[in-house]
Amino acid sequence: PVAESAEIDYKIAACHLRLGQYAKAEDKLRNIMNRRDARYWATHARISLLEAEWKQKGYAALMAGIRSGVPLECRNDLGAFAETRASQYGAQGYYERKLAIHEALREYRKMHSIPWVREEQEAVECLLNLNRFEEMELRSLAVVDLPNVADEVKGVAFRNLCFAATVQGYFE
Repeated sequence: PVAESAEIDYKIAACHLRLGQYAKAEDKLRNIMNRRDARYWATHARISLLEAEWKQKGYAALMAGIRSGVPLECRNDLGAFAETRASQYGAQGYYERKLAIHEALREYRKMHSIPWVREEQEAVECLLNLNRFEEMELRSLAVVDLPNVADEVKGVAFRNLCFAATVQGYFE
């Protein structure tokens, strides 16, 4: 069946990618993306194509890909992929890149009226690890004030708000 063929082609492309044969990988991945009957593998192909760009052109290319033509169905998987790749940098660089990734995803989601609070929570976690408590406090406060957000989410934001304020010496 076609789906099995797409899966096999995807695995071949992944092998090319691991071997550094980017042109061969990109050709296979683009062929999979053009198939209308293999949506699952087409989504993974889009993400792997971004990985090929990243490996060839670096972090800036990955961010450009996140901010532009990545279809909605790839966004969640892409966030996880980008975080994994960002961890290959040092701790400071990791959190700065992770913050940039989640900010880009948050802005994209806001622009398309997609729930974005999770991206904001991830950004706040990065701010904590970067010791940027004042910004962490402001962003947590913004989430606490949002209407139509689950109490559990507001609870996490409130804890982050209290922690940031405590660290800054606002509460004693």
